[in-house]
Amino acid sequence: MRVSAHLFVIEARIVLAVGALWSQVPASASDATRPTPASTNCFSLEHVNRIVQLSDPQLAPDGRSIVVVVQRAEADTNQWARQLVLVDIATGKHRPLTQDRKKVGHPRWSPTGDRLAFLAPHGTGKDAADQVFVLPMNGGEAQQITKSPTSVQQFSWRPDGKEIAFTAADEAPNKKEIEKGEDAFEVGNDDMFTKEAPMPVHL
Repeated sequence: MRVSAHLFVIEARIVLAVGALWSQVPASASDATRPTPASTNCFSLEHVNRIVQLSDPQLAPDGRSIVVVVQRAEADTNQWARQLVLVDIATGKHRPLTQDRKKVGHPRWSPTGDRLAFLAPHGTGKDAADQVFVLPMNGGEAQQITKSPTSVQQFSWRPDGKEIAFTAADEAPNKKEIEKGEDAFEVGNDDMFTKEAPMPVHL
């Protein structure tokens, strides 16, 4: 319990540090030239669209940069979009790493810092599931390395960086029935928002 509390404090301090660096650099050129609106006590929809949330900061092994999950509201799609952003600790400059993906998360550096693994959905509709992708930090596109039938929930690098272990829930034994709408299940001591029968999770 003491270790968990200590790690939480460290992560909170990193988030505050990244936030401080983030505030020093405009998100874009248009933001740098945009006039500051007059002070007002009214909070409007326009303010909601400008909210930026930072989470899950991960310090690079060399200690020179931090990868953080940046979440912004998208008024057009009525949802939150997430992307990974690399922040230089010395200068505060930042650059997006996953511009074409809007629901990324759980960034984790490889032990040597030359690659970055993260979770992102793959597939469409009911076949969509979070998979592990690995992005080379020296250039190139992220490559999908898992093909789990259900969403990957957690993953971790092997110390030598050659493999990744991950956990995912088992497929429902009555998958075909569920696709036909026969998705009733017995309710137990579950969360009130549970929509499907919980399945075992394996490594």
